[in-house]
Amino acid sequence: LKSLQIKNTQSLSKYSEVTKETVFCYGLHSQLLMEQTQLKNKVDMMKQENKKQMEDWFLLKHQLQSLEERVQFLMKQKEMVTQEKDLAEMLQPHFEVSQMR
Repeated sequence: LKSLQIKNTQSLSKYSEVTKETVFCYGLHSQLLMEQTQLKNKVDMMKQENKKQMEDWFLLKHQLQSLEERVQFLMKQKEMVTQEKDLAEMLQPHFEVSQMR
């Protein structure tokens, strides 16, 4: 009987330890699940942010191409105005002579 009582006490002690380890493991598992959920949420948020940045980049690239075309157009206009100004300066003396007559 004494031997059975000792074994029973040892078994209860081991059961208590296993129960504590189980509770500890359950706590760790719960914590890992929470962290996994948080990481998934962060990944989703970063994917959305990346998508928005890609859309913004596309719009900026398109606007840049439009601005480059506008700059080329304005440079051509400037060149034409410069040519007209040079021509006017070149013809100015002839115009003055013509008005004197």
